[in-house]
Amino acid sequence: MLLVEDFVPAHAAHSIDHVSASVAFNGYLSGTDWLQVLLAAESCARELDLPIYADAIGAQVIPDSPSPGDGRPAAFNMSVSGIGGTFRSADESIPQGFQFTRSELRVETSAYVRWQGFAEFLNQILTSVLPGYVDHIPIGQIRLEYRDRYIQRVGLERANLPAWGQVIKASSFMPVFGTNRIEPWHSHVGWFEAHDEDRRRLVNLNVDTNENFQYSPTELERTIFVHSLVGLQGPFTREHTRSELVSKEFFLLHERSKSVLSSILTESMQKSISLRVDEKLI
Repeated sequence: MLLVEDFVPAHAAHSIDHVSASVAFNGYLSGTDWLQVLLAAESCARELDLPIYADAIGAQVIPDSPSPGDGRPAAFNMSVSGIGGTFRSADESIPQGFQFTRSELRVETSAYVRWQGFAEFLNQILTSVLPGYVDHIPIGQIRLEYRDRYIQRVGLERANLPAWGQVIKASSFMPVFGTNRIEPWHSHVGWFEAHDEDRRRLVNLNVDTNENFQYSPTELERTIFVHSLVGLQGPFTREHTRSELVSKEFFLLHERSKSVLSSILTESMQKSISLRVDEKLI
């Protein structure tokens, strides 16, 4: 395995392993309303050449009453949070698709290159499937998530040298200790911020570092994983639920995600992944 003395992005042009955009609704579809979404999803999948289908079932265990304290367990109820399906590509070199349940629509890809390509894929699904939801139940939240990865492979002579600072810089979101220590570490931060007069954004940022001798006992691989989530919480008016406006909101979340990422990445790594932030759109 080729040694990589400095950290590099996981892919040639960027560091993104996975992207997902989801719309969560305040309520559940049923009956004929749900059938309309099923038909729209199937038609959309055919148009986008996503022939692989799988059932999707979500369940949640909810405490019904606390433990009485005499050794008997607490009582629980199981709630089915969504029954639907997933359509995905048959081409393993283009792993992408969408999942739909009675209360959520999620679009995702592991073949991300640039926002424009993913946005076109997302917009086609929103245009086809979203109306079947918003005609009957309101949007509660939209979320955009990124998983980024950076890799270094070095010989044992460099195994005891601090390296995380090649990628992560100390900032208001990142502790100083993480950038200059040798051992792996983890950091999590989250906050709410204003989006407009009536709505707010949720921002979550996770950084995990790892090292192992996966390829050779004399070659150390270090990995940095960055998971970012930016979500827009309602209320969403009827006007806000038009597919073209939801697409615009996803673009603004994308721009905010870039801004958050730039706040923790070193200048050299930002150049490596061609990260450009338009502050006017934040």
